[in-house]
Amino acid sequence: MAALLKANGVSGSEVWLEDQATDTFDSVVFCNDFLRARGYAGPVWVCSSRYHLPRCALLMRMLGWKVYCMRALEERRERGDHDYVYRVYWRLREIPAILWDGFLMLRHRSCLR
Repeated sequence: MAALLKANGVSGSEVWLEDQATDTFDSVVFCNDFLRARGYAGPVWVCSSRYHLPRCALLMRMLGWKVYCMRALEERRERGDHDYVYRVYWRLREIPAILWDGFLMLRHRSCLR
């Protein structure tokens, strides 16, 4: 994502990179901590793939952020007859992930109090 931003004219000093997370939940928690430690209180732009964006936005909202969403530009690959199956698979995969990460976030928030 940082490379895409820089390639499109965003200066390196304006890109804050979170490079510790190994999954979506950790990324949201680390980004939240990162932004709050710097005193940032404004809105957050969440950028991800079409299928993944709702989960990312939900988790950031659960931490109290005003969230705007932007879909990342995705490379279109020709998958032929498998394209529909591919898209359905990734969307269905998000259902249990949203439930699980939502549960983890509720637990995480209760630990912060």
